[in-house]
Amino acid sequence: MVSVNGTSSLIGAARVVMAGLILVAAGLAAVALVSRHVSFAALLLPMAVIGLGSALTVPLTSSVLAAVPASRTGVAGGLLGVAREASGLVGISVIGLIVSAGHAVAPHGPVPAGFAGGYAAGLLAAAGLVALGAVIARLTLPGQPGVADQPAVADQPAPAGSPAG
Repeated sequence: MVSVNGTSSLIGAARVVMAGLILVAAGLAAVALVSRHVSFAALLLPMAVIGLGSALTVPLTSSVLAAVPASRTGVAGGLLGVAREASGLVGISVIGLIVSAGHAVAPHGPVPAGFAGGYAAGLLAAAGLVALGAVIARLTLPGQPGVADQPAVADQPAPAGSPAG
């Protein structure tokens, strides 16, 4: 069995996360391009691609935690969690605006015909943003194999008089 972190150690976190984000973007684009009357079976492959791509983003956490001193990993992990939740909230809100732009959608009743087109536009916008994230991951994450396993900052005692973490 091949693990994501093992693959990251072999080829570098940047490449693994970038590949994952490219898969997510491709899956989102594939879902956006299906017809309005698609079956669940036809959506299975694009959704599986999105899931596989999402799994390949695991080295992002390792890279973030490796970039801080061991005494600060709790803070870094907490900030990463908050950043993920906040970015998800903003992303879903923006895509929701794109989906419903120009379409009054009642809380109950039939969905307007133009809403499906808005849904496709929203998914394509999400795919574009995820693809941009792939480029950013490649440029900013450690690209060399094994780099994510080495702390970038050594633990140092806090200066006298400063609050200890």
